[in-house]
Amino acid sequence: MGLPPPSPHPSLDSFLRSHNLSLIPHSAKRRILIASVSIPAGTSLFTSKALGTVVLDPTACHYCLIRGDQLSTPLTRCSSCKRATYCGRKCQKEDWDAGHATLCKVWKHRVDGGESGDWDKDEEMLVKVLSSLKKGGDTVGVEAFLSLQGHEEVLDEIEKSEWDKIIQGVLKFPKMPASTTSRELFSHLLRFRSNNFSIHDGELFVLGEGTFPLGALLNHSCHPNCSVLYEGREQVVRTIRDVHAGEELLGTYVDGMGERGERQQTLWSKYGFECDCERCAQGGVDALLGVEGAMSVSEEKAVGEWLQGELRKPVTGLLESLYPVFFPPNGGPLATPIIPTTLNTLDTFILTVLSHLPPSLASSPEEIWNARHASLLQMIQSLPDPVPLPRLHARRLFTHVSRHLHTHLHTPEPSARLALYVLCIYIISYERFHPMIGVQFVLAAKLCWNEGGESGNTGVVIKDLYRCAARVVKCTHGSVGGVLRDIEEVLKIVEGAVPTNEPLVGI
Repeated sequence: MGLPPPSPHPSLDSFLRSHNLSLIPHSAKRRILIASVSIPAGTSLFTSKALGTVVLDPTACHYCLIRGDQLSTPLTRCSSCKRATYCGRKCQKEDWDAGHATLCKVWKHRVDGGESGDWDKDEEMLVKVLSSLKKGGDTVGVEAFLSLQGHEEVLDEIEKSEWDKIIQGVLKFPKMPASTTSRELFSHLLRFRSNNFSIHDGELFVLGEGTFPLGALLNHSCHPNCSVLYEGREQVVRTIRDVHAGEELLGTYVDGMGERGERQQTLWSKYGFECDCERCAQGGVDALLGVEGAMSVSEEKAVGEWLQGELRKPVTGLLESLYPVFFPPNGGPLATPIIPTTLNTLDTFILTVLSHLPPSLASSPEEIWNARHASLLQMIQSLPDPVPLPRLHARRLFTHVSRHLHTHLHTPEPSARLALYVLCIYIISYERFHPMIGVQFVLAAKLCWNEGGESGNTGVVIKDLYRCAARVVKCTHGSVGGVLRDIEEVLKIVEGAVPTNEPLVGI
């Protein structure tokens, strides 16, 4: 039997109330975070700072996590430990106060002793979180952290033994407070093992990991209504669906593109629960995508030949076909859904998906989106298999095409059609305002511009793709990460306000 849910601390309770949120007890989940008022999609709920961060990208600043390629001057390395790198003296000083003062001496000793390789990230996070807790400046974050569950019941003996080695080592670190106990460190390890976040940039490339206790107040769903984005060390929690007053706010602990079985296994092994969310219960999206699985030799050969044939087609033909989808001839807001007899080309798949779920639908009520989404899934499932290919919506084919797209992204090979295909898979699989859809919309629009030209209906469709990308990113990202600012600058070029003869970059 679990511990009873704690009442929110006064400062945590005040913080939540000031953001129209409330933390209430729940019989099955221990507690849930709910909205006190109705909140539309695309709303920033709150922003919070990390109690501790660990950098995973070797090209990023150890404190603010900005990548070196975004700076005018190179990162500088700590002169003592030679391990941490910084964008400037301010970040170096901040990181020193955040725990590097302790870690630096340990790392220097290890380097001097001839040790090499990556040392445990849990060790680094433990020191940095402990430093934040001892300082106690962020009372709301500290209180939220101490209220989190650690799920000790899912730990095996091997993991406990490894953690004990980390704890005993950290207790011997210089400047470690004498009052620190092994049980205290074990509790902290449990909490951030179960509640850590991957920190990514605006394009969703992982930079590091962070302990964000306020973000960890959200329970899990494979069909979430919230997403998390980052501005350096700050986490921004945003709604990606309309949320009604009294509704629980939900994030996701796993990638929704993962297989249902894999998602359930991860959730059970790390958090000790089986997910029964709407996505898992209904099973429609997971049934459509199927399991990963390796292709047979004959399938691999057939897919390779088919893909080369698809890539030889000019993307202008596809963009011309998209004109009546983006601009219905009846003058209405939505195109008539296309119902093909089979899905054996990328163009047919893209046209079918976007005719059911066109970008203009983003501004429609959620009920309309859900109805057309369900109709699309049912229709696609009813179509015959395009033998000898896997189905175009199959996870195996998507993985193959997606890998090909990103492998050849910076080569002369045309990629716009592949980017639109990946976008359509994301539209089927994710929530309509999921950040992945926003990022992929931008990529597809840039590639179509580079390959499709500006004349006739093709140019009109490309310009509308950019406008759609801007609308979606405004909801998925807002001002976070600079993605919206970048797309608005590019939109000026596309609209002709800023002349250019160069291909669009930054893809």
